Amino acid sequence: MPVFRKAKFSLFREDRAKAFEELAERTMNALGNVFPRHQCFGDVVRDGGVAWQVLGRQPWFLESNPLIDNGGNLDFSAACIDEGISIIQIWHHISTCQIANFQRELAAHGLHGIHFRMDLSSEADRIAYTCKVANAVLGNSYPDTGVRDPISTLSVLTAEQRLAIHKCLDSLPISDPGYGKLSHDQVVALVGLDYKGNMDEEEETFFFNAVAELLGHKFPISTMTHTQLGQAIEKAMVPLVYNFGYKLMADGAGILTTMLEAARRINVLVSFVPGSPAFCKALSRQILINLFSAFPKGLEMLQAKPEELQGVMLNQVLIDDPLAEAFSMTLAGPVALFAQKTPTKPELEEGLLIKYLARAGYPLHVDTAINGYLAKEREILCLAYQSPWWSPSVDDKLQKKGKDGQVHWNFASKLFEPSVLGLYSDQAVLNLIEFSLDHELRQLSKYTYSTATNDRKTPKGFVSPAAILKDRPHLCEPILEMLELREWINPGMVEWCGFTHRELKVLGSRAPRELKSIVLESGLGL
Repeated sequence: MPVFRKAKFSLFREDRAKAFEELAERTMNALGNVFPRHQCFGDVVRDGGVAWQVLGRQPWFLESNPLIDNGGNLDFSAACIDEGISIIQIWHHISTCQIANFQRELAAHGLHGIHFRMDLSSEADRIAYTCKVANAVLGNSYPDTGVRDPISTLSVLTAEQRLAIHKCLDSLPISDPGYGKLSHDQVVALVGLDYKGNMDEEEETFFFNAVAELLGHKFPISTMTHTQLGQAIEKAMVPLVYNFGYKLMADGAGILTTMLEAARRINVLVSFVPGSPAFCKALSRQILINLFSAFPKGLEMLQAKPEELQGVMLNQVLIDDPLAEAFSMTLAGPVALFAQKTPTKPELEEGLLIKYLARAGYPLHVDTAINGYLAKEREILCLAYQSPWWSPSVDDKLQKKGKDGQVHWNFASKLFEPSVLGLYSDQAVLNLIEFSLDHELRQLSKYTYSTATNDRKTPKGFVSPAAILKDRPHLCEPILEMLELREWINPGMVEWCGFTHRELKVLGSRAPRELKSIVLESGLGL
C-alpha cells in the first residue's frame, strides 16, 4: 500500500519516509481486502471511519507509530494538505492537538512555532508548508485564541484572506476596551498584508499610531508599568515582526530586505521602551536574532553567537540594565518564544528546534542556557532532556542564592528524581529543597487562606528527598532549620523528608521540641 496518491514523497526526511512506508505496509496487512476503496494510507486517514477504527485497535498502532509519537513533527500534516485531506481530519485522527488548540499555539508563537516543527527534507519546502499549514489552520474563520484581544488575534492572521480580517474586527467583544480602535486599514498595515516596501514618512506615522492603539488597547501606555509595557510589546512582536519577517522570507524578499524592513518595525516598537539608546539597540539586535533563528543565513549576517540563541546575554548593557527583566521572554531566545507544547511530551518539547539550530551550527545546551534568561523559563527542561543529567554548570548555578541561582520550578522538580538528585553537591541539594519549600509556600499564599502549620501540604510536584538524605545524614540538620524557620514542622513534612528517630539521635539536644513530640506521637521512631 502506498502512503499517498498525489503528495510528493520527497518531502520527508529519509528516516521518516521509511517509517511511513512501514506504517502503510502494516496498515494494508491489518485491513486485508475488506476495504478495497482504500488504495493508499492517505485514504484511510481521509475516510476516518470503520477502517480507522480497525487500525486503531491494533496493538502495534497504539504503542508506537510515526503519526503520533513524533515529537510534534508536522511533516505528515504538510503532505496531507497536498493530498487534499482536511487539516481538521488530520489532527482529529493523529494528534491530541485540536484545531482550537493549534490556533492558540499559533497566536502565542506565530509562524516560527510551525517552522521548527516542519521537519522536511528541504528548507524551501519547510518554509512553503509552514505557511500552508498556518493558512489551513485559520481558513476563513475567526480564530479561537482563547483570549479575545487584538494582539492575539493579529498573531493568527498569517493567511492572506481578507474575510479573516473582517471577522477579526467584527468578532472582538464590544466590551473589550480596544474594540473599534483598530480600523481595517490599521489591521492591514500591522499585519503587513499590503506591504509594498520602502515605508515613507507618512506610512511610518500611520504605522506608529496603529502600534500605539494596539499596545494601549487595555490601558493607556502612560499608566503601564515597565513589566506591563514589556509584555505588551513582546506579545505584539509575534504578528508585527516575527510573522511579518517570516512572510517576507517566504515571499522571496531575501535576507537583507527582510532585515531592513523588520528593523523599521522593531524601531517603532522599541521607541515605546523607556530605556537608554544603548539598551534599545541591544534589545533590537536580540529581536532580529529571534526572527532569523528560522533562517540561519540571517544569523550569519548578524554574526550571532550560540549564547544569544539560548538566553545568555553577551552585551553588558543587557546584563546591567534592570529594564531587561521586562523583556525576559525576548532575551530568553527562540526556545522560550517559539516552543509549542500541546502535541508533544515534555521530554520531546522543542527537540526539533534544538536539532534544527544544531545542524545550522548553533548548538544549544543546558550547561550554557542555565546561566541566562532561559533558566527562569520552563523551556529550560527541553534542553535538560537533551543532555546528561548531571552538569557542572547546573551544579554551580544551583549552589548560588537569589537571582543568580534562580531556575524554573519545573526544572527544579525534575532534578528531584533520586537518581538525579544524588549526583549533585550538598549545597545544590539544600538549595533545591529550600526552593521547593518556598515555591509551595508561594502557591499556598495564592490559593488558600489558612497559614496554619498543620494545613500546609508537602511541596507539590517535588519527589521526596528521603532517598538522598539516607546517604547524607549531615544534611538533615540544615533542612530541619529550614522547616523551623518557615514554621513547617508537622507530621506530613517529617514523613516527606523521611525523618525518623535516627535524625533525633543525630541532632541530640539540638532537636526542636516539636519534632520530638511529632516523631513520638506519629510512631515513627523511639
